[in-house]
Amino acid sequence: MTFDKIETIIDGSCRRSIFNMTVNGVFRERIISSYSQWSAASFKWTALGLSPAQASSASFCFTAVGGCADLSVLALQGRLQAAVFDPTHSCCPTFFLYTGRHRRLG
Repeated sequence: MTFDKIETIIDGSCRRSIFNMTVNGVFRERIISSYSQWSAASFKWTALGLSPAQASSASFCFTAVGGCADLSVLALQGRLQAAVFDPTHSCCPTFFLYTGRHRRLG
């Protein structure tokens, strides 16, 4: 499986607070989508083309500014969820980076 995209769901009020998205220290285009029906937004790293071995050692970083720099504010309903996509977007495992009690960052 090729690791092609990672998408992170955030509180919709934070959609303009995400900057400096990088993969292994290389800046990537900032892609933000709104999901107004859930008062949510997402930010995405796309066109990654990473093998499983490359993805497992990759660093995905972003900067959240203002009040959204606090993970409890950035997270949608207390949870910061991410999904991984292959090039066909037919397989999309999801996981939580933050649940208000536990962090899976760093």
